Amino acid sequence: MITLKNEPDDSFVWAGTSTGDVVLVNLQSLKMSGYGPTEMFARGVTSLALINVPDGAVAEPGEVAPPKGVVFVGAGDGTVARMSKKTFKVIK
Repeated sequence: MITLKNEPDDSFVWAGTSTGDVVLVNLQSLKMSGYGPTEMFARGVTSLALINVPDGAVAEPGEVAPPKGVVFVGAGDGTVARMSKKTFKVIK
């Protein structure tokens, strides 16, 4: 892991890796909740910025609602990309 960024409520942590992918971990269950994108970022993910979009999502009792919004990803080759928090797809 090169970079880590917590959701504001500390329910999830986003990790950028040296292999160029982004991993989402649920801090309540300590399990991986997702990863992506399908095409890795060149020279690793060096920075992350989270933009949250309130949508009124409600979790079941004892569970945490998945994050909504976008992640801005900075890569080692100078690329800056916008990625969906829900699908892990790069948004053009």
